[in-house]
Amino acid sequence: MSPAKTLRATALSACGLALALTLAGCSSSSGGSATTASPTPTGPKAIAAPECFPDGSRGFVEGNPDEGSAAPVAVGGKGTHGIVFAPQDGGDWCQWSFAYQHFLDQGYAIASFTYPQQTSEVVAGAVDALKRSGVQDVALVGASKGGSFVGAYAASVGAKAFVAFSPPALVTGADAAEGSQDFTGPLLVVASKDDNAGVASTSSRQVSHASTDPSTFLEVPGTAHGIAILRGDDSEPVWAAMDATIAQGFSS
Repeated sequence: MSPAKTLRATALSACGLALALTLAGCSSSSGGSATTASPTPTGPKAIAAPECFPDGSRGFVEGNPDEGSAAPVAVGGKGTHGIVFAPQDGGDWCQWSFAYQHFLDQGYAIASFTYPQQTSEVVAGAVDALKRSGVQDVALVGASKGGSFVGAYAASVGAKAFVAFSPPALVTGADAAEGSQDFTGPLLVVASKDDNAGVASTSSRQVSHASTDPSTFLEVPGTAHGIAILRGDDSEPVWAAMDATIAQGFSS
């Protein structure tokens, strides 16, 4: 039975995150002696993972706070295959939590993030966090704005597959229509025929390879947008298609 019939909606957690790095170790000249500054730690800053992730999950700040690109990223589960979940606009690293257990049960590690001010490197940062945790191959899943980001950057981050729900062809920071055409692995773009968020299915279709491979685009009836497509009573075929696309990517 699909998670659409077995999982209840999970409330988004509001995570207060301190992204500023504290510099330590000032020099002094008391009594003619000098104190050497402590070495600055290297690598992403560790933070607490949100409660929507499984026990034992890790959190990191990926990116540069000075450039507005510092993003909180959470990583959970274990395995050589992992999935990055990109939230919709206004969502956070818990937005996809209704789906996490479904993929953890298949032996995949998971990661998600909350968008920083500067978004162009956020997908790459989440992929890096997974790979530091022992993941070798990564797939990307995203909805709405997140779908645009996974489509735009799947090729550049070396993803094995991507699945995008209701992605606009173009959003700030991500040209999905263009970037997705460089991707050569398995992909699936899903859109509702009468999307209620103003994203025409024809726009989402541009993120797929439908002109050469119609199987990469799935239009479903109704008005659901983004993750809501996976929450409906008739979503089992969509879950199955997503699972198959990801499995195909990891098997190639």
